[in-house]
Amino acid sequence: MRTISKYKVVYNKNVKMKYMVPLTALTCALLLTFVFLTRKTITVFEDGSERRIVTYKNTVKKALEDNEILVGPKDKISSALEAKLVNKEVINIKRAVNVKVLVDGKELPIESAEDNVGLMLKAEKITLGSEDRVEPEKEAKLSDGMEIKIVRVGTKTVEEKVPINFNTVVKKSSSMPNNQRKTAQEGKNGEKKVIYSVVCEDGKEVSRKVTSETV
Repeated sequence: MRTISKYKVVYNKNVKMKYMVPLTALTCALLLTFVFLTRKTITVFEDGSERRIVTYKNTVKKALEDNEILVGPKDKISSALEAKLVNKEVINIKRAVNVKVLVDGKELPIESAEDNVGLMLKAEKITLGSEDRVEPEKEAKLSDGMEIKIVRVGTKTVEEKVPINFNTVVKKSSSMPNNQRKTAQEGKNGEKKVIYSVVCEDGKEVSRKVTSETV
């Protein structure tokens, strides 16, 4: 009986080994396949600075967060944060800068990742009139701490009545001595209508030009 039990134990061990070896091999193969399929190498550019990352995350957001790269609400990123991550993906991040806009008597602190002043104003829905002036110009590149001034420029027509001083007409008379004069016609004050084209900046007049005069 002891001999039979001994052979039984050896047989069971052999059976277990027979199945464990291929099972272990299969598990390793599946694990290696999983690692191979989920491993990704991506390139992240932050304001031109390059960084290569190896990750096993499946979305852009998770891969960035796993590497302590946070994207702010006003930052610009080339890929959607919830998009599925693919191997060899290139992600561009443009960080927002803080600027100050002076407009309509207000000081507006703005965070923006737009390329220039004009695009920033458009993104922030700050409208410009056809004659308004922007300092610096709309094509100027945004930089951190920049101060942008918008001057509201308008032209209006102004009508004014301007007094005209009278002239007295004096004539010589043969019936009077040489050193005396006689007033032929007394003058009286008149007026004329003058129309100006007036230019105002932020509500204050800066120049005017006469466009017409009518007596």
